[in-house]
This record gives sequence, structure tokens and C-alpha cells, in this order.
Amino acid sequence: MTNRQDDPCGPGKFLAPTRSINIRTEIPGPKSRALSERYQAHTGAQPEIVIASAHGARMIDVDNNVYIDFASGTAVGHTHERVVAAVQRQVEVADSLPPNAWQQNYDVHLQLTELLGAICPLPAPKQIALTSPDAAKRFLHLVREQMIVIRCDDGIMTPFPEPVHGAIIDETQIGIGRTGRLFAFEHFNIQPAAVAIKITDDVCAVIADSAVLPEPLHSSRINPVAAAAALETLNIILDQRLATRAMQISDIVGERLDQLTSKNPLIIHRRGIGALHAFYLHRRSHWDFVTLARDNGLLLTTHAMGEYIPLLYPLMIPEEQLHEGLDMLQYLLEDVH
Repeated sequence: MTNRQDDPCGPGKFLAPTRSINIRTEIPGPKSRALSERYQAHTGAQPEIVIASAHGARMIDVDNNVYIDFASGTAVGHTHERVVAAVQRQVEVADSLPPNAWQQNYDVHLQLTELLGAICPLPAPKQIALTSPDAAKRFLHLVREQMIVIRCDDGIMTPFPEPVHGAIIDETQIGIGRTGRLFAFEHFNIQPAAVAIKITDDVCAVIADSAVLPEPLHSSRINPVAAAAALETLNIILDQRLATRAMQISDIVGERLDQLTSKNPLIIHRRGIGALHAFYLHRRSHWDFVTLARDNGLLLTTHAMGEYIPLLYPLMIPEEQLHEGLDMLQYLLEDVH
């Protein structure tokens, strides 16, 4: 195990070694299989690998196999030192909401709300509601019948030739900063009435132009510990200028995928915005390719319908690990026939 100090991608992650991927067993390994069977007995679901820990852009399963994460979409990486410290501080102060408290009533909620209001380019006055991902989905479903909802699906949007006014922008699939701007709609000729944005897997926010959407927004119950993690994540995104980092990653990944697609007509590179890239494979199951990558130490995911494979690495991924993951991807894609 490498030292967790002096990490090139920021505090709280392992020092990026020359080679991070380390597959020690068949996949899934014996411990993962045993735990998966126990899990299936209780839930009916059967995960193929069971993760023991995750740090930065690396995930380690219970069999001590080490993977590079191109799937989770986390901005600051796993178990970032600042996020861990913020969660620990919050747990020592308050770790639950009072009974029947539907509005956020801790200082951490106010800090997160004020920071979102300061960075969102919608005109003042703004309404801001902190929500769970499920509550954000319900909001978008309710307003869909009355207003245009434009969804940023894995960050891949079509530019609009004419200005779009009064739309609701759904950015809950991609997260803040990943497109090279804090908000994806800033790339386009859009003046939205509201935007729904993912901050972490547990916390979203709906931010609205009060002049266009006068009905009051309602926050859902957000645990103060989850709010503390979201607040510190957002501060890291701003402090480390991860939106700018997304554009740097875009250049690296785009060039590599363009080279691959020029050599193999079975691969189609779908260029997104900023750090968002995806690809299609002709005449081959995307699910099978994701499994093949996992067995070789690269964690990928697919679009919900299996239509394409997005690349969702942490924005703070060390460049050595980014290139290692891309090398593995290239190795696997060059074998696609």
C-alpha cells in the first residue's frame, strides 16, 4: 500500500504509483462471490464485485483487487481528506434533523445555500432548495407538464441555434463543474427559469429565477452530514478550479479517443462538453465490454439503456492514473472487431 501523503491529485488520496491497476484474482474474486451470495439472500440483488475501500480514483475490492474508476462521476475523488474532515466535524456537532423538520435548519444548510446562490448565474432574486436526488426528479416531473425541461444526459447536449427562455435545465445526471463550466447551461444560448444540479450523490439543488418561477420551492430533508460533505465538495471544486481542470482532461481524452476511432470504424467517439466523453461500439454489447473492462481493472458504466459508454472519472484524477486508464481502454478497444 502506498503512502497517502504528498498526493499529486490533492490531499486524501494515495500517491499515484507507476501502475495502479492490480488484479490479483479472477473477477469476481472468492470473497466478492461469497458476500454477493449473502447479499442476494437478503435482497434478491447480486453485485458482482464488493468494494472494500475507495481513495481518489482507485477502488479496492474485498479480494484486494485494485481498479481505476472511470464510472462513478465523483468530482473530487473518493474519500478526499477535506470532505472526510468536514463530515467528522459535522458529526461532532449534529448528525440528524429534528423530527418532522422539512426545512433545513442547520448552519451548514445555510452555508451551502448561500454558496450556490453566489455561484449560479441566474439573476437575483433567486430561490434555492436543497433536495435529495429523488426529490429533484419529482420536481422535474411535476414541472414537465407546464414548462420545457432540457435534460443534460451525461453532459452531452445539442447547442441551440436560437435563444431558449424560461426552460428548466436538468443537470442532475452530470454534476457541477464537469462540463468545463460550473453549470452546463452556461455553454448555450439559454436563459433558464430554473436549474436542477447534482452536487454529490446524496445532495442536489434546485435554483430558480424568482421572477420567472414565482411559486415557492420546497427543500426536502437533507441530513446535515450529507450537507457538510456537499458544501466541502463544492468548496474544493471552486478552490481547485476543477471546471478548468475538466477542459484540460477533455483535451487529453479527446485526442486519445479520436486516434482510436480513426483506426477502428467499429468505435464511434461521442464528444461531450468539457470532461464528458462517451463512445459507441458497433455490433458488440456495451454491457459485455463494461464487464471485460472490469475484469481488466477499469471500472466503466453504461448509459441507462445501454446505448453508449460514458467516461466518468473523477475530475481530480492524477494524470498518471488518467493515462493508465486510457491505456487500458485503448488496449481493450483495439481488440474490438
